[in-house]
Amino acid sequence: TQRSAQRFRNTNTLTYSFKNQLRKTNHSLDFLLGHEMISTKNRTQSIVTEGLPSTFTPQEIFAFTALGLRTVYDNNYLADDNMLSFFFRATYDYKKKYLLNAIFRADGSSKFATGKQWGYFPSIAGAWRISDEDFLVDARDWLSQIKLRLSYGASGNNNIASSQYSVVY
Repeated sequence: TQRSAQRFRNTNTLTYSFKNQLRKTNHSLDFLLGHEMISTKNRTQSIVTEGLPSTFTPQEIFAFTALGLRTVYDNNYLADDNMLSFFFRATYDYKKKYLLNAIFRADGSSKFATGKQWGYFPSIAGAWRISDEDFLVDARDWLSQIKLRLSYGASGNNNIASSQYSVVY
């Protein structure tokens, strides 16, 4: 068996913070915009031959492969696995105590049928750093941080074999 796999991954992100514009306030706002591309190529070549004497050395087996009983001869070029993603994140906080985070991601995968190749995954999260509140000032010597967080979102994956969507059973 001879296997070959090549994988190329490229990720680009752009971030922007409004620190200068919001310098004298208790507000903070950051944005992240991103793009990712992953391309994988898999190639497999297999030959299985039976019926050769067990006393043969590996060199003799390769030399006399054509004399044995060929049970498998496979030259498999799997469909390429390509994925393209775009994502956006906005992060807001007030006094570093009240936090809001929104994310949107769009993923396109060559593993799925035409017309069903894109998935969209939004999420939102809010958090409250309770430990920074004035009513917990006496607990700071034994309580370093406590945060209440609530989030909701969608996720997915393309963890199936390439072209599996087209297999008929």
